[in-house]
Amino acid sequence: MADAARIERFDPFDGALGFSFATKVGGLVFTAGCIGINSATWEVPDDLEAEARLAFEMASGCLAAFGATLADVIDMTTFIAGDVATVPRSKRCGPN
Repeated sequence: MADAARIERFDPFDGALGFSFATKVGGLVFTAGCIGINSATWEVPDDLEAEARLAFEMASGCLAAFGATLADVIDMTTFIAGDVATVPRSKRCGPN
């Protein structure tokens, strides 16, 4: 039987949130909970674009903990809460 892959976790809150922001299993890194929040003020911007930028900054930091970058991402799932109609058409992705 092959040895189990080594599992490493990146959790800057030492379990206080109940999950790890990033987990490395073998050569793969999985991220979770990368939200658009200002880490200095704990505030969410009113502007969707600014919130998205902060979320990608958080994801970048999580990936960097394991020597990876956004260029290494092979799949991404996003969840956006709120009314998409409030986002200008020029800023939308997809058919909506």
